[in-house]
Amino acid sequence: MKFLTLAIIPLLAMTAFASPRLPEETPQQTFASAAEATEMLFQAVKSGDKERIGKILGGPTDLLSTDDEVQDDLDRGLFIQKYQEMHRIDLEADGSVMLYLGAENWPFPIPLVAQDGSWRFDAAKGRDEILFRQIGENELTAIATCLEFVAAERQHQGTPDTLNLEGSSPTSLVAKAASGSGGGDPLFLHGYYFRLLPGRKPVNGFTLIAYPAQYRSSGVMTFVVNQNGVVYEKDLGPNTSAVATSMIVFHKDSTWRAAEE
Repeated sequence: MKFLTLAIIPLLAMTAFASPRLPEETPQQTFASAAEATEMLFQAVKSGDKERIGKILGGPTDLLSTDDEVQDDLDRGLFIQKYQEMHRIDLEADGSVMLYLGAENWPFPIPLVAQDGSWRFDAAKGRDEILFRQIGENELTAIATCLEFVAAERQHQGTPDTLNLEGSSPTSLVAKAASGSGGGDPLFLHGYYFRLLPGRKPVNGFTLIAYPAQYRSSGVMTFVVNQNGVVYEKDLGPNTSAVATSMIVFHKDSTWRAAEE
């Protein structure tokens, strides 16, 4: 089973999932009501039947795959837990129906639509929402990593190579890349690359840049932080990678704004 955990807001997540791509001739399952569709989805997830889930959800699945069976099982368990805790369906302004899960009312990303008197999950619409949520999660993680790095720098009051390079936390991984142990290559973490700018800086100062590995797929905004601890963001556009990798020093102007944590 392929699942993808997507953040709704910090510390909250919900689960969307993918299943094996079905043969072209296999029609998507439809239902007499939206309520029946959500209940059948729950039963399919509970059973772990990949083919059954695929027929219910339909549509492309590549965006939802994690290739991590352990995480997939955890995410499936979370979906089951939240569905049993509380679930409801609401009619949206566009006529679609959304499934909400748990006491937190987490919206399931794939809406239900009516067609010819039957209901089905609209995976095409859900795909855009899933991508939007994944980008949001990656950007929040990038901001948090920048702030963690600043905190570690302040604690050690030195250059990156004075940091504890042991471990696999975001801070230690960025420190490894900054110290040159990564061969000078930027560090990839949760859809973003991190690197220290090599330009002139004050004593014990630094400038860390985080930019999306795939613009509009893994992220949109580019983030920059220095020893002052304020994370700035800017959309560098389709040429984000080229602009970010060629940056030597950070010149803040009115196009950069403070990022919201």
